[in-house]
Amino acid sequence: MSKKIVLPAVAVLALVAGGFGWAYMQSHTPKAATQPAIAPAAAQAAVANDQDMAALKDILASYRKIIVVMADEKTMSETDLQSATTVGQLLFHANLGNQQQLGDKLDKLVESADPKRFDRLAGMLDYIESDPTLFDADRLAFREVLGALQKSVARDSSLQAIKLHKRIGDDLDALGDIEHNYEKEISQIFSHFDSRAIVEKREKWEDYVAHLKTIYTREQILKDYGVITPYPLAKLRQQDDENKEIFGDKLPPKTLLLSFDDGPHPQYTDEVIAILKQYDLPAVFFQVGRNLGTLDAQGKAKLGPNAAISRKLLAQGYAIGNHSYTHAQLSKETGDALKAEINNTDTLLQAVDTKRPPLFRFPYGARNAEGMALLRADHLRSVMWNIDSLDWADPVPSSIAD
Repeated sequence: MSKKIVLPAVAVLALVAGGFGWAYMQSHTPKAATQPAIAPAAAQAAVANDQDMAALKDILASYRKIIVVMADEKTMSETDLQSATTVGQLLFHANLGNQQQLGDKLDKLVESADPKRFDRLAGMLDYIESDPTLFDADRLAFREVLGALQKSVARDSSLQAIKLHKRIGDDLDALGDIEHNYEKEISQIFSHFDSRAIVEKREKWEDYVAHLKTIYTREQILKDYGVITPYPLAKLRQQDDENKEIFGDKLPPKTLLLSFDDGPHPQYTDEVIAILKQYDLPAVFFQVGRNLGTLDAQGKAKLGPNAAISRKLLAQGYAIGNHSYTHAQLSKETGDALKAEINNTDTLLQAVDTKRPPLFRFPYGARNAEGMALLRADHLRSVMWNIDSLDWADPVPSSIAD
């Protein structure tokens, strides 16, 4: 690819001063006969560096697989597209967990007294900025990690932290440029709407996708992750009067219902609220229980800091709903495990507000007869959707909007 993230001068100085040890370890491998004994601290640091890089590469792998699964979506049959979409969503939510775990780990590292903490972080930035195996589009996979890391570093007032904060900011700016460069290509792949304009042929994105297809195939990814088979829609429709499941086609004419899943999120939920308030729009937020808090051994709710976001939503007139406790594939769950996914989150939502709306959304839309029966017993209503924005598959906001 022609465009690379350019290291600012101040970042280069920081690397020379603080990142040399990491670079040296990566480029020098002495022979076993002459290699000196490694001190325990150095060995521990090397292991930590390897773990950091493995976490980044896991995030990149999931990101790439999503693109491969959804590439050529306009030529897929409806059945194949449904399978690809479902597996893509699985990959996306697994990646959310990976990003959160890495973000928490790096946050603790920044706050630690480890004298080599900035060397480790600089080494990760070296990989993101200049690893020769990465395409520019690959680097978009690391936006969330870089954004979280920048916030963590901002709490440290040391000179090294200030330099690293500036470097991360420059990297995020460069990712914005990369996003803009790929905007048309990505929108063509993920958008369901054909362009009516004459669009010049662009090779870069095609080259990138072709490269990914040499690493992964859609068939193998679908095989690896399996296909979620929701409870037959026709059968659910026959029982609609009893289930009282809400579908978009049962809404009044010219009605659009916006819903946001997987929160509450400490940053993005507030940003969504601000936009909705700007345009005076209502919405429903389906929330994952583990983002709200935990339950003790007696089943009593212990709310976490994100619960304040849920209370804010309710206070401003928005509805919140139950989106399971762990975002599991509930069509594959039965018995106590299935009950816990539904009831644990309901307990947490009632701790937020006893008058919480009795709404439930199955993760991935994957539901079964037992799950529907549990909702009826708990006086909850299932809410489905008609349009998937594919935001989980698309790294460019403008094409999601399209």
